[in-house]
Amino acid sequence: HVDVLIVGAGISGIGAAWHLQHRSPNRTFAILEGRDDLGGTWSLFRYPGIRSDSDMHTLGYEFRPWIADKAIADGPAILQYLRDTARESRITDHIRFGHLVETADWSSADRRWRVTARRADTGERVTLTCGYLFMCSGYYSYRHGYDPGFAGRERFRGLIVHPQEWPDDLDLSGRRVVVIGSGATAITLVPQLARSAEHVTMLQRSPTYLVSRPDVDRLANWLRRVLPSMLATGVPVVADHMGRFDVAQEVRNDAQNLAPAAGNGRRHHTHQAHAAAAVGTSAETKRFNIGGDCCGIDALADGVGDRAADDIRNEIRTARRRGGERVLVFALRLFW
Repeated sequence: HVDVLIVGAGISGIGAAWHLQHRSPNRTFAILEGRDDLGGTWSLFRYPGIRSDSDMHTLGYEFRPWIADKAIADGPAILQYLRDTARESRITDHIRFGHLVETADWSSADRRWRVTARRADTGERVTLTCGYLFMCSGYYSYRHGYDPGFAGRERFRGLIVHPQEWPDDLDLSGRRVVVIGSGATAITLVPQLARSAEHVTMLQRSPTYLVSRPDVDRLANWLRRVLPSMLATGVPVVADHMGRFDVAQEVRNDAQNLAPAAGNGRRHHTHQAHAAAAVGTSAETKRFNIGGDCCGIDALADGVGDRAADDIRNEIRTARRRGGERVLVFALRLFW
C-alpha cells in the first residue's frame, strides 16, 4: 500500500513524483511503468528527426529549467533530460519497471484504490492499493500505432512503416517515399528522409502553414547568462502550480485533523464526512483541476470543496501579481 500511486514514468509522471517528494515528503508513493525504460514518448518514438513541438523552456520542468543551447530539442536530448531529472531527484528508486496496469477499482468501503498490474518478465499479476491514483499514462496506445486500414494495402508491394514502430536498421537511401499526414510527426520526419531518399512526397488532406524559426533561442541563452535561471527561462506567470496543490493538500490535512478533534453527535459526523471527501474517499465528489508541469492534480473535495476552490483561485491571483517580472521576460522574447 502507498499513499499515491502514479501510472507512467514519462514527463508527467516524473514531474508528479518530484512535486510529491518536495511538497508532501511524508507521503509514500510508487510509479508503475509498463515498459523497461522511463521517458514515455521520448523513449518510445525513435523515428528520424523526432524533436519537441514547442520550446523546452516551456515544455521542461519549472523546478529544473532547460539550460541547453537548443530550445527546440531533439528526442535523445529530451530523454537524457528526463533521465537526469529522475536520477538526481532519486525518483528512479520509486519506479517499478515492467509493471503494466490492467485494472483499477475504487472501493468506497475500504476508501482506497485497488490496482492490478502484470509483470512483463514473469507474467505474474500483482496487486497494490493506494489512497490516490494519479494517471500520467499519456494518450498514445503503446501496443501499436493507429492503423486507418487503407483499402487495397495488401496489393502494395513496398514497405509500410508506422513512425511509432520505426525499425532501427531501416535504410531509405535511393527509395521513393510517401509520408501520409502533415502533422507534427510528418513535419519533423520529412526533412530527415529527404536527406537520403531519392524522392519524398507528403500526402495531406488539408494544407499546413509553417513559419521557419531557428532551434536556438539567442535571447533566452543571453538572459541565462545575466539573470537567475528561473527568471531567464521565463517560467509562466501562473506557474505556481504546487502552491495551488499545497492549498488543496492543506485543506485535506485540515479536514483530516478536524474529524477526530470534533466533539460528538452531528457535528462530529459532518467533520468526518468532510475529511473523507477531502482525501478523496467520497463517492460523490467535485473535481478541481489544479494541474501543472504537463500533468494534472485533481483535488477531490465534497464538504470542503468550495473552500478549496476559493483558496486555489486566491493562490492563482497571488501568483499573477508576483509575475510582473516574468511577463517582462516573455515580452522581450516575443519582441526578439
